[in-house]
Amino acid sequence: MKLDFYRDLHKLEFDRREAMTNRSSAVVAGLTTLGGLIGFLVVGFKPPGGVPDYLFWSLLIAAGIAVITAAAFLIASYTAPPLLDVDRPTVWRQYLVDLTEEYKLAAGSFPSAEAEFEDHLMSTLAAATDKNIATNTIRGYRLVKSNLAMLAAFVLVVFAAVIYYYANAVQRPSTDIQKVMQMLATQYSLVCIPTERSVEAATKPGTRPVPSPVPKPGQKLDR
Repeated sequence: MKLDFYRDLHKLEFDRREAMTNRSSAVVAGLTTLGGLIGFLVVGFKPPGGVPDYLFWSLLIAAGIAVITAAAFLIASYTAPPLLDVDRPTVWRQYLVDLTEEYKLAAGSFPSAEAEFEDHLMSTLAAATDKNIATNTIRGYRLVKSNLAMLAAFVLVVFAAVIYYYANAVQRPSTDIQKVMQMLATQYSLVCIPTERSVEAATKPGTRPVPSPVPKPGQKLDR
């Protein structure tokens, strides 16, 4: 029963390490998504100027710092020492054989070789489990910090996305309408101005220019 207790404690720390590895994978996926969102907002943002512009870039810079912090804690979690395990079964088998031979020659400090073998195994498991608990605690602490930083980055990106929508979908169309109204209010608003498309069509290979008028015999062109 005592040996089973220490063996279960030893196995529990390896199960904790596996759970934290799965959590690390989720953090990597979250940071990748946040990086893509930040890049999308930076590329597609049209600065409206003023307070919204300042708030947008402040939020994105803070979100970038939070993402970098989360990545740093995630990398630090992988730098924790590896977990300790008991030796290979062949080594323990040979140790039991040697103990049995010693007890045949002379009595030891335990009732039998098996009793001393189990006591040594329990001591080894206990020492390894103590160090594994400390290692997993450090790694878990760093993962918690990484998750908190990633959550903060997500909140900052959400606020930046609200400003992005306000600048690109609300304020920009109203600004364009005001420019059109100002242009139509001028006295030259109805003058036809050649567009880039019309210029390209006129200079496109295969098109012919409009011929200049040729005066008929005895006819003078108005100048």
